[in-house]
Amino acid sequence: MRATIALILLVMMATQTKAQDAVYSDTAHYDYYMLGEWDEVIAHGKLARKQGVDHYYLRARNGYAYYMKGRYMAAAAEFQKAVAFNPYSDHAQTYLLWSQQAAGMRSESFLTMRKMPISLRNHLGVQGPKFFDGIAVSGGYRISTGDTLIGSTPVVALSLSHWLGSRLMLEHGVSYMNVERFYGDAWQVAYLAQLGLQLAPRWNVKGAFTANHWGTKQVLTDGTTTDSTYTEYGGALSLQWRTRRISLSGYGGYLQGGGAANDSLVNTTGAQGEVLEQFFGGMTFGWYPLANLDLYSFTSVHYAHFLTRTAEISARQTIGGRIAKGTWLTATYTWNRPMFNMMGHQATFADNALEPLDHSASLQALYSPKGRWGISLTYSFEARRIRLPNEVDSPIGATPQNASFNYHGLFAGFQLKF
Repeated sequence: MRATIALILLVMMATQTKAQDAVYSDTAHYDYYMLGEWDEVIAHGKLARKQGVDHYYLRARNGYAYYMKGRYMAAAAEFQKAVAFNPYSDHAQTYLLWSQQAAGMRSESFLTMRKMPISLRNHLGVQGPKFFDGIAVSGGYRISTGDTLIGSTPVVALSLSHWLGSRLMLEHGVSYMNVERFYGDAWQVAYLAQLGLQLAPRWNVKGAFTANHWGTKQVLTDGTTTDSTYTEYGGALSLQWRTRRISLSGYGGYLQGGGAANDSLVNTTGAQGEVLEQFFGGMTFGWYPLANLDLYSFTSVHYAHFLTRTAEISARQTIGGRIAKGTWLTATYTWNRPMFNMMGHQATFADNALEPLDHSASLQALYSPKGRWGISLTYSFEARRIRLPNEVDSPIGATPQNASFNYHGLFAGFQLKF
């Protein structure tokens, strides 16, 4: 009997202690929120949920704390829960929209906007998706140092983005570059397009298409010239799953290309004159350990397998942040770009060049005071593998095939959101 009474008293004391801790945690959470102690709000919010406390005000305070810390993806997740508790809260719907917009979750923000009352949309002055969403123009020079065989490379690119409804977005662009060489010039025109569909809050599917056309005028040892061309095109389909911290995607596609038999072009296929026709597949892992306005980081690892070639692994690390009002600084390092990179959108310099990439590093300064327009200046260093002509066609003193050359590049860009 005494043992039973003692057991009942212990259970009652444990239950009372847990209730007191939950009430205290929620009260402290509110106090820190009123004081603007955002780190404490986040910490006590987690403690409250561990103790079984979860309600509208808890999620709304958490969301606002994350928002004030610049952690917009986390803020959006909290406000999404708050809206689930109270679908009629203008406060939660407004900050959910703002968090999604600040985090770059544009498709999700359009869906949030559609669920808002018309009066709230009019009050906020928000607009839905536009067909002409944005434009970006960039150009500059890549200059090779240490050898006269490879000279300067002017590069220009233009890209456009379009919304086709609230879930479907088209991004496409074209780039042009010209390589000055000791034995003849080469040029390239590339077109890339990517169509993305938001299936669910964490899932999206993307289809990509690219076409590249190369041309060269080669000077032979007898002084005569010969022209050759090479065209490559392909398509791929990917499925991506993403949380606040990680992303996983799998993709597969088809690549085809071919050129003249005496082709001396630098191309992604390998041997000159090779006709490429193959399927490929791969997967990508992305990690976002830091994701706020003042400092962010993104690490991605790509694994691709071509049925007629060995597998390829590449990696990219990006870190950056806001260094002044309206000014961002971003550093990126890329190692061993895959032979064919379908998953990159827009006509970027590193992902579309005449030569395969060993590794590259870049530093970009972006000034965008209002968020609608911005100007950028980018410095890049690139180590590339140059595929030279066959020995019988090579000028005297030419270096062997697959020689490595270093490039220094300087590019300026302008972007505008409509």
